[in-house]
Amino acid sequence: GPLNDHNTNRLVLSYKTAPMADTPVRVSGGNALATLSLSGNYCEQQGILAAENYYKRYTMRGNSNCNISKRMTAQANLVLMDEKQVRPRGEGNAQFRVLHDTPPTSLAQYPDGSYSWSKSAFNPLAQLREDGNVKSRWITTSVNTLGQYALENGLKFAARCEAANRENHNHDFQPTHA
Repeated sequence: GPLNDHNTNRLVLSYKTAPMADTPVRVSGGNALATLSLSGNYCEQQGILAAENYYKRYTMRGNSNCNISKRMTAQANLVLMDEKQVRPRGEGNAQFRVLHDTPPTSLAQYPDGSYSWSKSAFNPLAQLREDGNVKSRWITTSVNTLGQYALENGLKFAARCEAANRENHNHDFQPTHA
């Protein structure tokens, strides 16, 4: 099989197809006085490396517009986003080693599933699958409001208020080997 063949194609072992899903939903409506729009989105993309790696995002958005009078308008917008990403710790080094230093004559794995190793050859498959991963999560909240007043001569006065927060959590996992 491809894992224990002496003519190992490390590109086939190190990369995979990466499906992606992007699903939006939107509802909107209103009248001459006010409009409201609510939307949501789910995005998921698997990584191309043959190890646990992906990006996922959930987004919710709300937008409202009000015509308070002929001259005065107000807007309010809210965005909530939750993003998650997992990537192998040694991804860049392993990809370089696949292309540069590992000959196809060195085994990727033995029939019992253990990884091959030699002083002259690096095993990028082992590094991708066994060196741990970095899990990141970002939570974003954004609110902005706008009030506008128009004078009869066409001059407009506007006031804007914005607030945003982006929270980040990283977990770097590296296993210890006996």
